[in-house]
Amino acid sequence: MKQQGMIVDLDLDLDLETMTAQDVVDRQLQAYNAHDLEAFLACYSPTVTVALHPGGQILDEGLGALRLSYAKLFTECPHLHAHITRRITSENLIIDEEEVEGLVDGPSVRSIVMYEVTDGLITRTWFVE
Repeated sequence: MKQQGMIVDLDLDLDLETMTAQDVVDRQLQAYNAHDLEAFLACYSPTVTVALHPGGQILDEGLGALRLSYAKLFTECPHLHAHITRRITSENLIIDEEEVEGLVDGPSVRSIVMYEVTDGLITRTWFVE
């Protein structure tokens, strides 16, 4: 896939059973930054839930909803890019502090995102308010 003059190699044939939670989240971030919707969605469970924390307000439930949200985001924000500034890892939980640039609203924003990974796929994501 080509993105802003760069060739991004997204290896979709990785063995999900041997990937660590960190591998899965890194792969998801790489696809996000490449605006590769199919590779991005391939990192998620079909039953994924995306919610706010605390409070638990559901933002997206299932791959269909996630597809609609991120297709719109990638289209509306062609310069969208995130990089990790800090990370906490455990066996199946990753907590990232990210700097996100290229949003429609203007300047970059700091975001804290938690990912739960099961069997090589992201099953739950929380955006910390």
